[in-house]
Amino acid sequence: MDSMLWTALALSAPLLALAAGSASGSPAPPSVDPPASAGFDLRTLERELAGADERYLPFFDSRSLRLGLYALPAGAFDGQPVHEDDEIYYVVRGRAVLRAADELIPVEPGSIAFVRAGVEHRFIDIEEDLEVLVIFGETPKDGPSPASGREPDGSSSP
Repeated sequence: MDSMLWTALALSAPLLALAAGSASGSPAPPSVDPPASAGFDLRTLERELAGADERYLPFFDSRSLRLGLYALPAGAFDGQPVHEDDEIYYVVRGRAVLRAADELIPVEPGSIAFVRAGVEHRFIDIEEDLEVLVIFGETPKDGPSPASGREPDGSSSP
C-alpha cells in the first residue's frame, strides 16, 4: 500500500465500526485484544472476498478501528445502511460515484472519501468493478476531533 493510504489510516484512528458489527449498525465489541501491530496483504484479502458469498470482508477489529474490503460489480446496486460511525473509503480499483446526502463524489483508484456518521450514502453509477478499503471508527460523542485542523472539504477549522 502506498504512503497516502497509510497516512489516511494513521489519521483515521477514530474511524471504524460497522464492519463486523450487528445488523442494527452498532459496532460489535472486539472479541480479543488487538495485536500491537498488524500487516495485511491485499491480494490475499481479495481472494478471501472472491471466495465468499458476501460483498464485504471485515479483516481487522480493534477497540476503536475496523477495516474491511468492499466489492461491488459494475452496475450493481449498493444497498448499504446508514452507519453510526464515521467512515473513510479508499478506492483500490474501479470507477463509480459516491452519493453522500446530496453530494456526488466521483471516485476512482486512489480516491479517498469521508462520510460522517448518520449520513445516508451509497455508491452509484458503478462503471467498473469497484473495490474499496473501508475504515470505520468510533465517532466522538462530543463532536469532531481537532486532530487534523482541517474540515473534510480541506478548509482550515477555526
